[in-house]
Amino acid sequence: VHGKVALSVSLHEDTYLHPIIRIVLIHKGMLFLKPKTNESGQLDYPFERYLRFQETLEDGVREAFITNGGTAGLPARFMFRYVYKETNRMVYLYACNITDEEALNTLHLEEGKWWTGKQIEDNLNTGLFSPYFEKEYEFLSTTILMADRLMNDIEKLTNC
Repeated sequence: VHGKVALSVSLHEDTYLHPIIRIVLIHKGMLFLKPKTNESGQLDYPFERYLRFQETLEDGVREAFITNGGTAGLPARFMFRYVYKETNRMVYLYACNITDEEALNTLHLEEGKWWTGKQIEDNLNTGLFSPYFEKEYEFLSTTILMADRLMNDIEKLTNC
């Protein structure tokens, strides 16, 4: 960090690299997506938040859950970071894999739905999804979602 600038200034200028936390929810190999509240209405993750000055990433993740209708205690793992050049943002992507139905019920997920990989792939590059999501999906589909599908398949085989 080389200094600070008001978020209101940062959002309207591409001069500053402002950090943003995004959290993908995964449940049984599906992703939860909902319309963004901005004018585009494109589908994206329900948990997203700009990091505040002197706030740790962990605190930012906890606040992202709380301010967007979630619970602070959900486990979210850091996946990767990248610079989204179109809006000059440093994106920190976290994943929260929810395996427990009780934990799932603590979330206030409204206006969205769970999407399978096939549904997402059928709608990529159509303008339905946010540009951030489209950029991140390839990584998600070849790593996290693939591992989650394998674990679900193993669980099904052991329960037979």
